[in-house]
Amino acid sequence: MKPSPKFRFFLLIFLTLSTSSSFSSTKKIIMLYGTGSSGRTSLSQNVKTLDPSCELIDEDDIYISLFLEKIHILFPKEFSNLKNSINECNLYHAIKRNQVQFTTSTTPTQRKIALAALRKIQTELSSLAMKEFKKTFFEEFEQKTLAVLKTSLKSYDQVLLDRWYISPETIKAVCHECIIKKVLVFATLPSTYQKFVNRNKASIVNANLYNLRQHKQFFPSYVRLYTLSSNPDLAIDACSANDIHSTLSSIRKSLQDIEKPNHIFISSELTLDEFDKLAEKLVPDDLPETVYIKPNHSYDFIIDTSKSSSKKCAQSFLNWIKST
Repeated sequence: MKPSPKFRFFLLIFLTLSTSSSFSSTKKIIMLYGTGSSGRTSLSQNVKTLDPSCELIDEDDIYISLFLEKIHILFPKEFSNLKNSINECNLYHAIKRNQVQFTTSTTPTQRKIALAALRKIQTELSSLAMKEFKKTFFEEFEQKTLAVLKTSLKSYDQVLLDRWYISPETIKAVCHECIIKKVLVFATLPSTYQKFVNRNKASIVNANLYNLRQHKQFFPSYVRLYTLSSNPDLAIDACSANDIHSTLSSIRKSLQDIEKPNHIFISSELTLDEFDKLAEKLVPDDLPETVYIKPNHSYDFIIDTSKSSSKKCAQSFLNWIKST
């Protein structure tokens, strides 16, 4: 018996929807968690090199791009003056952190004009009238990140999100049929701090402040993500108590040497008081000779960057993706 046109029509719709749903469900969003300087950026860049079919989205890139775009709109003349004296990769740190790296060709007059422009931008951003800007900025940042994510998913089956702000719940609300995996990029505290120091030294030597990091970008998140204890159960690594205390001492000394920020709108560093409270929360009173490190949350996969190169970690990561 030949199927009726009506039956064939509904069958076609069913098959189309089934195919579309099946295709959507193969899309994977892999969210990278971890402290600043844990090795997320190096890992994701190596993954992209080894497997170009895996798209990389870095929230830092979106955040900084949007911030500079807003500054350009709000302060067109001042922004232009800054661009005449500071390379684009260093503009964000000049405005947000007061870390100014002039180009070698900048004249004394241009420096004076740029510093005046910088002062005006920072002072305006400190005003009460800019509170709404700060509030709506993160809303726009979230929407822009989601838009970039959705666009990438049209061309790639796997998207690697180097994140620090967007939550899985927020992504699931707009990409309901995608598979979301959470991956922790881990390093011990001594290893994380060494990566932090090396990264900042390289940034200064290369006169590229884009990769320069603050202590507050790794230490508070380390305290939030991990627990140190004498219990090896569920631990992902271990290190000596001496190494922990030595690292904390180095961080504290480094913070002591940092010049106190002024009152204008800049992203200030951890204060010594804030650091001491975080260190007290991280380190138990009865810290044993061997310290076990346990994550405070569950993940689909954990990569330890303390013991292997970024390339080896990336290969291990890709092997895991293929097995899931």
